[in-house]
Amino acid sequence: MALQTKDFSASVNYNGSTMTYILRVTENSVNVENNTSNLTIQAILKQTWDGELFWQYGTTATCTINGTEIFSSYARRDLNGTSEHVYHTWTGDVVHSIDGTLTLKVGGKIWQTNPDYFPSSGIEIIENDLDTLALTSIERQFIVSYDANGGSEAPENQIKNYNVDLTLSLEIPKNPPGYKFLGWSTDASSSVAEYGPGGTYINNNHVILYAIWTKSNIIQKIFARYQQPDGNYTGYSEVYAAVHEEGSIVQWSLEESNEYYAAEVSFIAGTTSREEYVTINRKQYSINYNENGGKFAPKPQIFYYNSDLHIINKRPTRSGYTFLGWSYDSNATHAAYKMGDSFISTITSEPTLYAVWEKSAYDCLFEREGKLKGFEIIEI
Repeated sequence: MALQTKDFSASVNYNGSTMTYILRVTENSVNVENNTSNLTIQAILKQTWDGELFWQYGTTATCTINGTEIFSSYARRDLNGTSEHVYHTWTGDVVHSIDGTLTLKVGGKIWQTNPDYFPSSGIEIIENDLDTLALTSIERQFIVSYDANGGSEAPENQIKNYNVDLTLSLEIPKNPPGYKFLGWSTDASSSVAEYGPGGTYINNNHVILYAIWTKSNIIQKIFARYQQPDGNYTGYSEVYAAVHEEGSIVQWSLEESNEYYAAEVSFIAGTTSREEYVTINRKQYSINYNENGGKFAPKPQIFYYNSDLHIINKRPTRSGYTFLGWSYDSNATHAAYKMGDSFISTITSEPTLYAVWEKSAYDCLFEREGKLKGFEIIEI
């Protein structure tokens, strides 16, 4: 069943006869995925005559939609008295705007081949804003699909609505051996990811996102002694090491499935056996304390990757301010860490913690020898 039908027409009177040119537009269906409407357009010539005069002639008809010619057709027809003939039928798809809407401006013209019968200027339907047909609006949706790109178990497809941001899947595909997942890209050959798991996709289009992989460290079982959190070394035992291609051990773990620890040691990859021994030095980092306008900040603190980090229990001071704690943001108004806090450090850089201050509610002031003096308020 058709969704809608509308006639666009123009007429001319000649010698007691009324000739009407009709473009009949029928919207048959819509396709949400392709954002199209399927149309049938008929070019019709209709005669209304007072008598029973028989006419025979040829006619050329054209049709335009939004300024684009859809068809131009010639046919020879006989008209006898009051009659109606379909000169041409066109069926095809028209693409909606990206927002799923489309309004048609329909126009066209019919020319009589014999100027003795009708004026040579013909009958014209002019495109205009008032004589339009709004097609069925499509709720625009786009398919975001995932390609594991050499891996497996890509996330399921997602649907993005027009002009509504989509949060991408948090799932990650299974990696091919020796590779780790970087993210997603619209370019399967890219080495850089455009989107990460849980990222935001804003474009209004169908898209395939390809997994981007990079070579991972080689996981190798070695015979080694390793540095403990207290700095001492164990006896030699089997451990798992993540090894760069050039032979540097960059991480190690007691179990293959455990979190890996940072390390600093080199050996020839693939040659270490139970007869060869490696000493793994646990990599050290330092965290710096910045008084951020105060004074007496703690000295830099040494810590190991993936070990307990205890915030130094020492308070800096600042006149007229109360110390709240520490933050990685020098402009913070709330502390991320308090004195004595501890957490497992996975930091692989040497960060700076800034003192967070709050202006005291009052100041103690007195005058001595004509000068204004202030006391610093220190919490006890």
